[in-house]
Amino acid sequence: MAVCPNCNGRGKIYGPAGALKMNAVWKNCPSCQGKGEVSGYWRKCDRCSGWGEVGYVFLNPDPCPDCNGRGIVPSRASGESDKGRRGRSIRIDID
Repeated sequence: MAVCPNCNGRGKIYGPAGALKMNAVWKNCPSCQGKGEVSGYWRKCDRCSGWGEVGYVFLNPDPCPDCNGRGIVPSRASGESDKGRRGRSIRIDID
């Protein structure tokens, strides 16, 4: 098990991102269900900032389509490299 990347092991998150302080609330972390730990390699969802919901989150929220409402998306393993995923460089000399 690893520390939840969304709540940093607290089990609760504060937000949603971009909300005014008077509108922000604490809720159980949708990634770890309040446990503070997850298994595997994950990172916080960029689209919903870990909240798990998009749109009008206080009126009629929709589950985030990128993370399916979990607040986290798969990340590659720490030892895995980018080799093979990047484009190749070539040098062209023009005379």
